[in-house]
Amino acid sequence: MVSPTGDASKVEVHVHTSRVPDGNQEVRGGIERTLALIKEQTEIAR
Repeated sequence: MVSPTGDASKVEVHVHTSRVPDGNQEVRGGIERTLALIKEQTEIAR
């Protein structure tokens, strides 16, 4: 969900992953790519 908050946007994201050991690099990389895409999309939406 993206909602305006003054001259910025508030982004709320719910991420669900399968149970994996802590520090799993594949999951961490996927989360980082997802967050980068969300950031890119919210910056474009401005």
